[in-house]
Amino acid sequence: MRWATMNSPSERVARLYAEHLNPGLARLMKFAGLEAIESHAEGVWVYDHDGNRYLDFLGGFGALNFGHRHPAIVAAVKTQLDKMPLSSRVLFNELQAELAAQLAALTPGDLRFCFFCHSGAEAVEACLKFARLATGRPKIVAMQNAYHGKTLGAPSALRGAKFTANPLSPSLIGSSMCLLAIPMPLRKSWTSRRLPLSWSPSKAKGASLSRPMIFCRRCEKFATKLGRC
Repeated sequence: MRWATMNSPSERVARLYAEHLNPGLARLMKFAGLEAIESHAEGVWVYDHDGNRYLDFLGGFGALNFGHRHPAIVAAVKTQLDKMPLSSRVLFNELQAELAAQLAALTPGDLRFCFFCHSGAEAVEACLKFARLATGRPKIVAMQNAYHGKTLGAPSALRGAKFTANPLSPSLIGSSMCLLAIPMPLRKSWTSRRLPLSWSPSKAKGASLSRPMIFCRRCEKFATKLGRC
């Protein structure tokens, strides 16, 4: 990989990042030697403007499960763009209704309603609202050093000094901390006040740790016993 030189496209883009997007990210990318400009992608590979290719382990944070530019997905998107790029939101949407029905058929129990959104943070925000409406309680149980998004409400469920010690504190909601893979704090926090639980099987921002299956099963057991949201 060539290092960026003064007045090169990479140098210009890095400067624009620093001046108009994210100065911290610009410094981090330069420190890591990742100053190339992405050009295109195919399958599991991402290419920069110099022709170098990179094996993509990120996959759009899970959005690209079939890789970049899968032919069937590209064809479906092009077909929809030719028909209607964006839903009017004032008439019924057939594709959305069909997808919701298929998802309801796959989900367990009596889950049958879908809430479509654009990001993980928006999904967490919706869950916080659903939990408060269902329980009437302002606090939730969250995992230590968990990550839920960059909106104002979702980070309120974050635990850990690097997340809570920020200019946006105090949080919008109260939350009880639960250490990774230790069920007793969860039992104490949950059973004493019947609080909603926010958690995931892995911690992307907490050193990418995965929780043991026994921990997941105990969370499931507590939720079933005490009543779900």
